[in-house]
Amino acid sequence: MKRWIVILAVAIGAMTTASAQVGLLLNSSELILFNAPGGSAPAWSIQRNGGNQRGLHAVDLQSSRSDNAQVASGNWSVVSGGTDNTASGTVSVVSGGTLNTASGLASVVSGGTNNAASGDYSAIAGGFNLRVGDRSFGFSGQVTGATTDLSGSSNIAAFVDVDLWLYNVRNQAGQLRLYEPSNNGTNYTAFQAPAQGSDIIYTLPATAGSAGQVLSIASVSGTGVTLQWSSAGGGSGWLLTGNSGTDPNTNFLGTTDNQPLAIRVNNQETFRFNAPGTSAPAWSIQRGGGNTRGLHAVDLQSDRTAATQVASGNYSVVSGGSTNTASGYASVVSGGGSNTASGITSVVSGGGSNTASGAWCVVSGGIGNTASGDGSVVSGGLTNTASGIASVVSGGLTNTASGDYSAIAGGFNLRVGNRSFGFSGQTSTTQTNLSSSSNIAAFVDVDLWLYNVRNQAGQLRLYEPSNNGTNYTAFRAQTQTSDIVYTLPASVTAGGVLQTDGSGNLSWANPSTLVSSNETDPQVGTLSTGQVAFWDGSALTGSNNLFWDNTNARLGVGTTTPWQGLHLHNTGLQLTNGSTGNSSTDGLTIEFNGSNAQLRLKENAEIQFRTNAPGTTDSVKMRLTATGQLLFFDPSNGAQYRIDLPNSNSLGVGYIRARGLSSYSSRAWKEDIRPIAGALEKVLALRGVEYRWKPAYGGNQDLGFIAEEVDAVLPEVVQKSQSGEYLGMDYMRIVPVVVEALKEEHRRNEELRARVEEQNRRNEELRAELAQLRTMIEQLAAGQPITAGAATTTVRLDGQWLGQNIPNPHDGTTTIPYYVPAGVGRAQLEVSDAAGRTVRTIELPAREQWASVTLEMGLLSSGTYEYRLLFDGRIVATKQMQLVK
Repeated sequence: MKRWIVILAVAIGAMTTASAQVGLLLNSSELILFNAPGGSAPAWSIQRNGGNQRGLHAVDLQSSRSDNAQVASGNWSVVSGGTDNTASGTVSVVSGGTLNTASGLASVVSGGTNNAASGDYSAIAGGFNLRVGDRSFGFSGQVTGATTDLSGSSNIAAFVDVDLWLYNVRNQAGQLRLYEPSNNGTNYTAFQAPAQGSDIIYTLPATAGSAGQVLSIASVSGTGVTLQWSSAGGGSGWLLTGNSGTDPNTNFLGTTDNQPLAIRVNNQETFRFNAPGTSAPAWSIQRGGGNTRGLHAVDLQSDRTAATQVASGNYSVVSGGSTNTASGYASVVSGGGSNTASGITSVVSGGGSNTASGAWCVVSGGIGNTASGDGSVVSGGLTNTASGIASVVSGGLTNTASGDYSAIAGGFNLRVGNRSFGFSGQTSTTQTNLSSSSNIAAFVDVDLWLYNVRNQAGQLRLYEPSNNGTNYTAFRAQTQTSDIVYTLPASVTAGGVLQTDGSGNLSWANPSTLVSSNETDPQVGTLSTGQVAFWDGSALTGSNNLFWDNTNARLGVGTTTPWQGLHLHNTGLQLTNGSTGNSSTDGLTIEFNGSNAQLRLKENAEIQFRTNAPGTTDSVKMRLTATGQLLFFDPSNGAQYRIDLPNSNSLGVGYIRARGLSSYSSRAWKEDIRPIAGALEKVLALRGVEYRWKPAYGGNQDLGFIAEEVDAVLPEVVQKSQSGEYLGMDYMRIVPVVVEALKEEHRRNEELRARVEEQNRRNEELRAELAQLRTMIEQLAAGQPITAGAATTTVRLDGQWLGQNIPNPHDGTTTIPYYVPAGVGRAQLEVSDAAGRTVRTIELPAREQWASVTLEMGLLSSGTYEYRLLFDGRIVATKQMQLVK
């Protein structure tokens, strides 16, 4: 158990007479004396034995000397330690070292060997063999035996045989400041280093130079740069009137180091050429402020309202204008205002508030236009959008080419889909949305005129359904004496023929009403009831292999008793067209052999199931792709999964219900099996969120993760398309990471529990020691003597002023015992966190008795804290404690 003898020494000192000394015996041999109060030396001084008389109020704690004069002999002087040191000046200090002397008024030697602060108010930080004079500071790194005597000079700061480094760890260059020659001036001239790629050492000229000469670089060798004084002009500088006889290989306007070249007007930077390099802003050219430009970027605009409005993309260009941004790789904004080119090689030629965010896209001008699709173009107009791949809007107002490879020639308020063309002459402010239909050419509120000035009628051609066919059916007008407008029939008639009323109104008519009832055809053979006539090469005939049940409206093939609208009594049905071929290996077949029914698509295509659902026409509800993927509805992002459901909150559309879902997990299918590293950090990096789905996906409240955020932590559970589009994520794969994180946290908790138990054991020991200490204090308070006899009282000293906090660790409330002896002016308890920041400072009023302070730290975070006991601003004891919540 430690002995708290310091308290006993103070108590005994209070019992001596005014002229007595108090001595402290350490290791039963060396005596420390506290000299009695008084008006002359050595009154009030503290010393370790030996040596001449100490000064008034002096403190001399060094333990060895070779001369009795090597003491703190000056009044209020201090020798903190070391050996053979002398503090003879009033208020002088020698902190340590050996053979050091502080003889000047208020002089200081912090340490080192054989240093002498002989001048008043002088200071030596340490080092070897240095002497300084009045109001001077010094440090010597010399290794020779001869003393460097600078005491003949005053008011200097001297560094001998050392380099002066203005080092920094705060990411801010240090400054060498030279203040103006005025005792109340605040202005200065400073030198500081820029951010550098290598060291630079400048060697000044050996002569003072002459009037009018300029400082130039004489030579460069490695990191060394030798400077010289030379005459202005003549190749060493650019004259305001111009230079002659220059060589562009050696004479140039610019820099030879890796720093930008700036051009200023009225002391404001108007142009900057950034230094070469491999990362931004290397090789870039810019005007004005703003964020860092991209690699090889050019930014010539001079006005911006935000620092981000610059050419920040590598190889990007902003030619002019105001508040423009070119953030995409090799993007260009030629001018205008508030334009943004963020896509790769995107271009905004001008206009205002236009955005080119797709790769290789272009906005030529206009206002408020957006080209977000890759390879898209908006030529101009107002608030037009080209969001599909290679989509085009030539102009107009509020048009949207949202489909891939779509185009809108102009007009107003039209939206078209994939591979479609459109033009709207409407005046309605409600947008005409045709984006759900693909491969169309739509004209809204306009007539289609196939006009001609070449004396040749234009044709409306309908080509045959074959991707390599060249035949077509065409409509065209012949030479007319007046205009003709045909109005198509409003209804259809089976087997009808088209007839006109003479005014252009067309209708379907029954041909029987147009043919005489007395006509006969000698090429019609004999047919039985129900048989369907067919041409056998010479006449119309019939067969039971093709039978029509007119009563029930049923057609039989291979049977005379059809049971459905079409009854095929055979092994299969084959459907082909002009694009599939007409062999047994082409088209779509429905086969029934034995007990198996088969649907076979013998083409590289998909099978679609379509319905006229409410609000739609001929919409896809299920697709079986050529690669075997089963898709429900018509996913806008294409086939990505083997089974793909739409993003819908409807139970009947976007959900799957099952008793269980099993994943491949056997060791037999896996290799390179290893534990999940850093599981707890990964789980802590995840962010669970509540959110609402966009109206297009149901608009319901939900909770989960954001795939983009999870991708940065657990990319294994996030699926993306080849183009980088986020498709979905597998929530179940997060489970093993959470399991390992829980195990990791469990191990940490077990370690912490063991530490707490060990600390509780130590606290019990401290409580026992504190109880003994209180008993000793109570004995002193009762006046029980410790030793008696001599005028000098001797007490053994090996205790402390500051006790360990109880309990430790603690959960927010703890008590710290302390003792403050008599004679201490101000006593404080400071508490700081692991970063050294002071979080509590408490004044301690008690003197000559054990007291305690209770701390409430519930609002602070868990961790290690340090607490210190300070007497008159000096730290006398330090301990640590643990806060665990």
